This record gives sequence, C-alpha cells and structure tokens, in this order.
Amino acid sequence: MKKYKPSKRAAVFIYLLLTVVLALITGAIFALTPLFGKYDIYVAAVYWLLHAFFSCIMIPIYFRQSSITVSDSEIIHTSGMLTMKSEYMPINSVKSVTTIITPFGGLTGLNFIIINALGSRIILSFMCKKDCLEATKYVNNIISRRS
Repeated sequence: MKKYKPSKRAAVFIYLLLTVVLALITGAIFALTPLFGKYDIYVAAVYWLLHAFFSCIMIPIYFRQSSITVSDSEIIHTSGMLTMKSEYMPINSVKSVTTIITPFGGLTGLNFIIINALGSRIILSFMCKKDCLEATKYVNNIISRRS
C-alpha cells in the first residue's frame, strides 16, 4: 500500500498565482478610479480580505485533508475543504490510467493522474512529479499482471 499527499509546491504556486491576479485586479481598480469614486480602497480591501481567507484558511485545509492511497486491491482519494469527499475504486475495475505532467510540473506540483473505469473516473490532483510517475507505474503494473 502506498500513501501520497498533495505537493506543497502546488499550494505555493496557487498562492503566488492568486497574489499576482489580485495585484492586477487592484491595479485595475485604482486605474478605474472614476468608476468607483472614493470607494476604490474599500473594493480593493474586500478583494485582499478574500485573498487572505483563501490563502490562509481554505487552501491549507484542502492540502492538509487530501490524501491518496493506492494498494493492490483499491484506490482511495480523500479530499475536501469544508466537507470531506472520499472516492473509492477497486483496482480490478481500472481500465486505463492517464498521467498529466505539466511543463513545469517538477516546480509547480501541478501534476494529475486520471484513473478510468467503466462508468467512473478518479482524478488524483496536485501530486509531485516523482509520486505521479510512481503511482502510475504501480497501477499500470497491476493492470498488466491482470491481463
């Protein structure tokens, strides 16, 4: 049985991406001051408070509660922010495995595995590149032994 956690690099990349997007939005708000009048600082503050909420509370909760377990008999993916979602797939029902490694996947942690079965699909997200390749190889070996 192998247990995987989401890559911390993916969380950092999401933080940085949110910050850059928010800085662009803030710049646009101040550039469009005639539309907002004297309330532009309040509108920007609301956006920054939302950013702080997601960056400090929601994203860490998601990454802390997510886990992936791959064994000889099953695949279990548990994730969620406020509500927990657990996906279970017996390994004998797996028909194909697709690995998505983004161009800078080693740096960003934005790598995914899509496990397909008849009528269902599990997406294992935010895995580091090494774990992604290891899990794919493990599941492919089980599938190839079966046939």
